[in-house]
Formats: sequence, structure tokens, C-alpha cells
Amino acid sequence: MGFDIFVIFILFLLSGFFASAEASLFSLTDLHLHKMKSDNYPFAGFVSKLLEKPQRLLITIVASNEAVNIVISILAASFFIGLFGANGQWVSIIFTSLALLIAGEAIPKIFGVTYPMQISSTISPLLTLIYRLEYPVVAILEKASGFINYSRVKSHDADVLMEDEFKTLVHAGKLAGVVDESQKELINRIFELGDKPVTDIMIPRVDMFCLPVNMPVEEIIAVVVKERHERIPIYTDDRDDISGILLARDLLAAVNLGRQTGIEKLLIRPYFVPEGKTVNGLLHDFQENRMQIAIVVDEYGGVSGLVTLEDILGHLFNRECRQGKDIED
Repeated sequence: MGFDIFVIFILFLLSGFFASAEASLFSLTDLHLHKMKSDNYPFAGFVSKLLEKPQRLLITIVASNEAVNIVISILAASFFIGLFGANGQWVSIIFTSLALLIAGEAIPKIFGVTYPMQISSTISPLLTLIYRLEYPVVAILEKASGFINYSRVKSHDADVLMEDEFKTLVHAGKLAGVVDESQKELINRIFELGDKPVTDIMIPRVDMFCLPVNMPVEEIIAVVVKERHERIPIYTDDRDDISGILLARDLLAAVNLGRQTGIEKLLIRPYFVPEGKTVNGLLHDFQENRMQIAIVVDEYGGVSGLVTLEDILGHLFNRECRQGKDIED
């Protein structure tokens, strides 16, 4: 009886070993692996080698763990039936289920996820031995079952990081000295700014630099040079009636060529966006449409303000940008 208890105890340790191995190895990121190598973790090479074929590794761990759990169930049933007779099977079911859940799954996996580098380094030599011993069986299972790839297997979805995961990586990188404080702050500002509506960063209507379409060209040139704006919204009747965007370089080029006509032919079509547009969405539009200025309108079509690429960059780098781009001297 004492020997049976000893064997069951060893098997429970093995079950916990495989559970912690799965949790720790598949919690490792490239950043973790880089840190393990740079800090000279023992057996870091074993860890990297195991993760070269994650699908096969997962089959090895799962198959081994299931085999151990089955043997635990059989031995526990035999043990408790010997103690309590026929009713021992129910005691065995309750005991085995709770023990495996707590000692064989929950606790080892919690430690594996919490300390992935330390635990993966510790378990890798023994797991490598088991990996090699079970290779023939695992290879057959891998081919026969078409086993579903685990999250570390290269796929389109596997390469996608959620925002929280990326922030966690950045924080870990800062702690590891891979990412400095300024880089961390910039990355966090990118995420924070991206989800904000454009109204949070726009130049309000009252502060917009606009010019009427019927203003003489000479006066427009004088004002543009004085105010040093590159992109100027042009309105017909009032600021709710933006008819186009005037680029200072186009105006000055026309003047230099002796074209003293009105500015209507120089205007480019304005790009209007709703107040609910996110900064991320606007950046995508800027890139797709090759533009750097947008007019923000409310639900009734009235102008609320404008946003330029420089405004977005200014908020990212904590500096103030003027409407449009300054004209170079």
C-alpha cells in the first residue's frame, strides 16, 4: 500500500511537471527568449530547441500528461477500492478529479505563466529527454491527427498582437533595458491617441486660418507669407462653406510663372471627416489618399474645425504644431 501511495505521488509530480511545462514554454515570447540568452539562463538552448517545432512539442506534452493522468486514475481506483470496497470507486473519482485539477493543472500552470523563463529553463532538460524518447509515437500522432497548430505555430493570426499584449511586451522591454522610457511613452501615446476622436486634437473653427475665395491674389500672398502657412482652407460665403484647400507652393509657383488669375483653379478638393472619426482612422485616410489636412464637420454639415498631419504628430511628440506646414525660408 505504501508503494502505491509513493507511485501515485510521483505520478502527480509528473502531471504537474507537464502542466507547468506547457504553460511556461508556450507563454514565452521572443523578448523572453532574447532575455534568457542575454542573461545566460541555464539550458536556454534546450528551450529554444524545443520551441523550434511547437506543434510536435505540444503533442508530446499533452500525450504524456494524458498517459500519466490515466495511470493515476487506475492506480487511485485500485487503491480506494481496496480500502472501501465497491464504494471506493466514487471516492477515487472525487479524489482524483480534485487532486488533478488543483495539483496537476491549476497550481503548476499558474506558476508556469507567472515565471515562464525560470520554469521553462528548469524543466527543459528532462522534457527534451522525454521528447526524444517519445518521438516515434509523437510523429505518428502528428501525421495521423492533423493536430491543430498551437498559438506559436506560424500563421496569420499568430502574428497578431493585441494592444494589451503589446503594451505588456513594451513594459517588459523597459524592465529588461531593451526599451527606454522615452520609447515606452511614445508607444503608449500612439495607442492612447489612436482611439481618440479627431475633435480631441483638431484646431477649432474659431482658430482656423481661412481666407475668402474672392480675396485678391496679392493680399493672399502677403498674408500667407506673413502667417507662414502651407495649406489654407478657402471658403466662399463663410467658414461653413469651404470650397477648397490652397497650397502655398502652388500659389507661389503660379505667381512666378506670371499667372495672375484667381485662385479657384489652384484649389484642391477638401477632405471632410465626421467628428466621430478616430485619429487612427484619419491617419489611414491620410496615407491612402496622400493628403495631410482634413476638415471636421458636425452632424449637420457645419465646420467644427480642421486636423492636419502635423497636429497628430505634435500630440504624439508633445509639441505644438501650427495649422498646416510652415513655409521654408
